Amino acid sequence: MTLSPPPSTSGVPSEPEPRLGEWREIDLDYESLYARAASAASSGSLGELISLAALSSVAVARAISEGGLEGTFLRSLERNPAAGMRLYRQIRWHLNPELRRRFRSLLSKVALRSGVRIASLASGRSMRVLTRYEPGMDFDAEETIQRLISSGKSLKELTYEDVVGVRRVERSRGAVIILDASGSMTGGKIAAAALSAAVAAHLMRADEYAIVAFNTEPFVLKGVRDKTPIERVIEEIMDLAPLGYTNMRGALEVALKQGALIKRPDKRYVLITDGLYNVGGDPRSVARRLSGLNVIGVRGWGGRRTAAGMRLCAELAKMGGGRFIELRSPQGVPTAVARILES
Repeated sequence: MTLSPPPSTSGVPSEPEPRLGEWREIDLDYESLYARAASAASSGSLGELISLAALSSVAVARAISEGGLEGTFLRSLERNPAAGMRLYRQIRWHLNPELRRRFRSLLSKVALRSGVRIASLASGRSMRVLTRYEPGMDFDAEETIQRLISSGKSLKELTYEDVVGVRRVERSRGAVIILDASGSMTGGKIAAAALSAAVAAHLMRADEYAIVAFNTEPFVLKGVRDKTPIERVIEEIMDLAPLGYTNMRGALEVALKQGALIKRPDKRYVLITDGLYNVGGDPRSVARRLSGLNVIGVRGWGGRRTAAGMRLCAELAKMGGGRFIELRSPQGVPTAVARILES
């Protein structure tokens, strides 16, 4: 089944980024760029900092180092963690090790909070279970009235024994998130992957889940049995080097092994990719063995071959009996992950 694209990941509109053409009248020497970056950092303009970093990541890194990770800049990161991650990716190697560590740690915490907000918009996680009533519980009025009618009692004769209580129980399930980290996975796509991990961690906090990434070879960021803090996983995603080829079949094979460790029967697989592969062989034979495989296909990652990639994404989802969600940009990926895990 193909779903329409979900809404924005966080409800916060993307910050417009100035085009380089707007700076044609500005002297683009280093000190001018630094002054502009210092002003942008002071005002918390992440979009301008991202554009300036394309001209001089050194100048932007210096401005942020001297301005510190606080005040207006920090509040901008809270409002738009995806932009913060893109900026981090551009300047991280020009920050001193301690500031780089602090910036990355701060972004992982911001991503977690954003993940909670995104996950809270999804519905379907809990079930209503009727049970024996105890003081303080919710109760089902219709069921209680029906029980009274059946017993022949009047309202004056109502006791706690007649009231039907309601208890909410979270549905147990497991999940394996599969992230494309190949050469096409840069910028906003890394941010989308990090926020998706945060969403999955929140929704699966009482369940078993794994996060697998892949480029030339697949690798496990968090195994089903691992107790790795999700903050560390997000930090690893932010520092992924998007390079190499795309071994989708290998990733699905690793996901299948991780899924076998999940005891709960209602498990989900969520593959996030552009649908293009160039090493490892055809992934279709493995997809047939992945019951519950859902695919989020992001157009644009594959350039001119986008249509072919989306066709494969839809085919893989059909083989796995899951859903196919097609997106035009990575911005909607975290919300799409929440919709799949909550359905």
